[in-house]
Amino acid sequence: MVSCTNAQIGDQLSSLFSSSEYVLYRFEYPEILFQSLRSFLSPALRNAKLSVLDLGCGTGLVTESFLKFYSAPVLVDLVDPDSEMLNKAKLHFGSNPSVKSFHCASSEKIPFPDQTFDLVLIGSAWHWMKQEISLKEIERVLKPNGLVYIFEYQFPKSPELLELNHWIRIQFNTEWKPSNQTPRGSLKELTDLWRSSSEFSQIFSGNVAQQRDHHASELGGVIISQSRYQHYEQTRSEAERVQGRDDLIRNLNQFLKEDAAKFDYLYEGFLFKKRI
Repeated sequence: MVSCTNAQIGDQLSSLFSSSEYVLYRFEYPEILFQSLRSFLSPALRNAKLSVLDLGCGTGLVTESFLKFYSAPVLVDLVDPDSEMLNKAKLHFGSNPSVKSFHCASSEKIPFPDQTFDLVLIGSAWHWMKQEISLKEIERVLKPNGLVYIFEYQFPKSPELLELNHWIRIQFNTEWKPSNQTPRGSLKELTDLWRSSSEFSQIFSGNVAQQRDHHASELGGVIISQSRYQHYEQTRSEAERVQGRDDLIRNLNQFLKEDAAKFDYLYEGFLFKKRI
């Protein structure tokens, strides 16, 4: 089991996420998303294993995807403030020799000594972190010339079913919108702090597109795995949640005509390097 040493850690995230939905409906990150790292990571290898921190790891999708891309010796430490998510990651990786440890902690207090890591990965999690404090903590645990790769994906859109895209967007901004939700901005805007920091410089940015086929049930799973939808469900009774999910699939099938359609996933990433 993984337990939090501080009872307050993860209270907010635990109230928003369901690890079961993540395991069922979240996809691995495409290998090509990490290709840009290859030339920057090579000098770090030398004669030792690459030391990697997966910060805000959730159920471990980032680590799983990275290990498929990175074939050289590596040790990954996983950190997340949600113990349920972390338990899913621990069960998934078992005794994988490339996965070193699991820590229930926040990005504001990373439980590692100074200059521990060559690389920090933050996948679809930076928007949950307190930026200024987290940046300082990441800088502390990174080695000189260490790298930080921050990336995420945009909710998938159908290139053909424009009315469906519009309906989903309206639902997320009206019915499925938490009462306290505020615009979060683009990932580029959210990472501006790194560009203005005296400790880091941006050395790469890029976009990767991937296409998947979804039936209504699978697309519905992608929707209900979103924190906004899960937060919305918490305001409803169990019967209302069940009925709401049935209605969701029924509505999606009306757009999809009981068939599968192609959906575009757009991934965006920014790579930052710590100055000596």
